[in-house]
Amino acid sequence: MRFLFVFLFLASFAIAQDIEKQNGLNKNSLSFNAGSIVFINGIGLSYQRIFPKVINFLSFKQANSVVSIGTNIIHSENSLWGITEINRFLIPHISYGLINNVERDHHLEIYIGIFYRYETSYSFSSEPNTILPLVKFGYRYQAPQKNLVFKCGIGSVNLLYIGLGYAF
Repeated sequence: MRFLFVFLFLASFAIAQDIEKQNGLNKNSLSFNAGSIVFINGIGLSYQRIFPKVINFLSFKQANSVVSIGTNIIHSENSLWGITEINRFLIPHISYGLINNVERDHHLEIYIGIFYRYETSYSFSSEPNTILPLVKFGYRYQAPQKNLVFKCGIGSVNLLYIGLGYAF
């Protein structure tokens, strides 16, 4: 009797997952991103997980929640009065966000979170390592049940960013 109960439970669980997957995006994605603004350039890698629908928020009708974890490397150069200053930062971050229209190809996403700025090269105007707020707003292209993820937007880690990833 126990075997029958376990079998029925696992079978219904598997069928429910297939029905949910047919109508939405692949829930996990890994993306490589690059950002730049004038003399500050950065690259990064991030993992995102999409969770079930949560709320209706402004233009985010039928919004799903997203958790993002990643790290960026930022490089900047300043040249003032013949002195060149080079700064490099390692920036791990975690954020929570909303993504709309998971049944379609085109999405808006918004994130808030925190990042830790760790300076790997010290210069004349070196600042201590700090925890700062993260804010991102962008566009995402990901078709339901497809693997390609394209992202671009504005954020506080890389001011202007573009990303390409793989959803699974």
